[in-house]
Amino acid sequence: MNLKNPTVKIIKPQEPNRFTKRIGSTTFTVNVYFNPNAKETAQDKIMRLIRNDTSLAKVANL
Repeated sequence: MNLKNPTVKIIKPQEPNRFTKRIGSTTFTVNVYFNPNAKETAQDKIMRLIRNDTSLAKVANL
């Protein structure tokens, strides 16, 4: 580690993707953020959530 000239990495926060949805008289604002260092893609994550939900539904119907 160089104490005379330390390296500083400035990370600018990423502006989140945002959308709004109105249901009745309530407006929902949703911020979407994906970690660029994630180990799975957004599609992989969604498919995993769907598989988990469908397997839990099968168990609940037994």
